[in-house]
Amino acid sequence: MTVSIRAARRTDLQDIVHLWRELWELHASLDPRITAAPDADRVMRDLLTDHYEADDSCIFVAEDGGKLVGYVLGVILTNPPVETEPRFGYVSDLAVTASARSHGVGTKLLA
Repeated sequence: MTVSIRAARRTDLQDIVHLWRELWELHASLDPRITAAPDADRVMRDLLTDHYEADDSCIFVAEDGGKLVGYVLGVILTNPPVETEPRFGYVSDLAVTASARSHGVGTKLLA
């Protein structure tokens, strides 16, 4: 497996929704309390679009042979004023396809 990491493009967003859905289905299989709204894929696409366009978010994808096999969504959040650091980074989503797991894809995405 030859994986490259790059910044997401707007044209990747629908494929990222499919990666998110695979992760969602895995979680739902482990916990029956996890259920998706009927329009979850559309809502996720809208959320990803908002993050893609935001200055305080970033989306990176892992690609193998032209196919997306993972993504990471990071955001910059603001601490409450009781903290000495005003802002911090947060990994909101990290998903890797079942076929690409155990190949270091998640580690590469986080790096």
